[in-house]
Parts: sequence; C-alpha cells; structure tokens
Amino acid sequence: MKIFHKAAEIQSYISKFKDNNLEIGFIPTMGALHIGHLELVKTSLHSKDHTVVSIYVNPTQFNSPDDFDKYPQKLSQDIDLLATLSNDIIIFAPQYAEIYRTPDDLNPEFDGGNMATRLEGIHRPGHFKGMIAVVKRLFEIVAPTHAYFGLKDYQQYCIVKQLCNYYNFPIKIVGIDTVREPNGLALSSRNARLSKEGLQTATALYKTLKFVAEFFINGATRADAIEAGKQFIANYHIDSLDYIDICSIDSLLPLEEPIQDFVVLIAAYVEGVRLIDNLRMNIE
Repeated sequence: MKIFHKAAEIQSYISKFKDNNLEIGFIPTMGALHIGHLELVKTSLHSKDHTVVSIYVNPTQFNSPDDFDKYPQKLSQDIDLLATLSNDIIIFAPQYAEIYRTPDDLNPEFDGGNMATRLEGIHRPGHFKGMIAVVKRLFEIVAPTHAYFGLKDYQQYCIVKQLCNYYNFPIKIVGIDTVREPNGLALSSRNARLSKEGLQTATALYKTLKFVAEFFINGATRADAIEAGKQFIANYHIDSLDYIDICSIDSLLPLEEPIQDFVVLIAAYVEGVRLIDNLRMNIE
C-alpha cells in the first residue's frame, strides 16, 4: 500500500499509469471510513486498473469550527480498514497547504450555480464553496479517469458533475447507491456521534422519505406531501427538521407532480447531529 502526503509525490507516482492509458478510480473522502465508503472503493478495485483514496477533513466546508472539531479523524484506523480490501490501494492524505496553495484554490470560479443555493445551500452557507474547492483541487492532483461518490449526498453528486463539465475535466462521475443498515438508516461518519437510542431515532429520516414518496405518487400535491412528511416525522424524537423537499432528479428544482423521475430529500438533527438522506424514485 502506497501512502502519500505531498501532491507532487503522488502525481509523480501515478504519472506512469497515465502514460500507459490505464484507468484510475478515485474516491475522495473525509476519513472516518465505514462500509459505505468501502463499497465505493470495492467498485473501483473491481473495475479500474488502479484505485486512489484521499483522506482529508476539509475545514472549508464546515459551517462552524465546533462541527469541524467534532468530526472524527482516524487516519491510522482508516488506513488499516482499507488494507483489509487490498494492499494495492493508493492513499493520499494531504495537509492543508497541499490543497490550498493560493487564494485562487480557496475561491474557484465555479460556484455551483443555482443548484448550490437550495436545500443544503440554504442551511449550510459556504458548504458547497468549500466542497467545490477541495474536489476541484483533488481532481487536479489525481487526474483520475473515474471518481466515485455516494448518492446519500445527492446534491453534492449533482454539483460535482456540473463542476466536471465546467472545467472540462475528463472524469466520469459515478454515483453509488446509499448503503443502509437493515432498519434503513443510511451509513454516515456522523452516526458514530449518536447513542444507541439516537441511532434508532435516526431511522425516522428514511421512514419519512418513503412515506412522502408514496404520498406524492398517490396523487398528493408537492406542498401536501411535504406537510404530511413534517407531521409524520414529528412523531419521532428528532431535535429539529431543516427541510423535506421533492425535486427533479436531474435539476433538483421543485417538482409539483410526479410526471418524471424525482428525489425526496431530507435533513434533520438527532442528538445535535445533523443528518441527511434522500430517496430517488423512477416513474415508469
């Protein structure tokens, strides 16, 4: 297993792969790896010539220093976990100075457009700016042929695809379905901050998504389905609800009736921990 901390070093190492037109799969992470991350890595290992995993907790996409400080950082454990999959994984674990060299790195021209101003963009101002900055820089360093993103962060996945188009990165963005516990809870690094009771309460998010999607498909208006979802989740002991929304699966614009594929998205707090989830529905 190769571990790099410097951009120039990993670029030098993987340059020979590019010279031979080999496919490089890339999984950008913030560490605290779980089974969901491993599914992304496995997909790359099974289909690409080489696999790179970055582990970098990006401070610019957190809304508060407190949230950043609480984010679990377990680099040695993450490396050991990746080693259980393969010793051929290339790990890039940079420091801040390797990612953000200049003010331009912190302030990319692409800002996500209108898609970044809704949903998470409203409740986490600055989050997508930080996400775009770090993903753009990582793409420049690694220059993969394919990059894998979990679809739990569906808005992020959509914006990253736009980022690639904007900068003409020759990278195929591959979305991997959310990995869930048997009770429906989406796997997340933030789940580690929940108590046993909190983990059970957090299942309310997925239950609500299914309830709202079914209500909408059965003829409810968007507004009525969202209101019903709010009443439904109120039966659980969540702290607060940021949003429930029903959107086009491609544009993430609000969808008033189920005439095309759609996605229901939710964000809520459980035991002070902010969780997100979504459910994508295909209209036959």
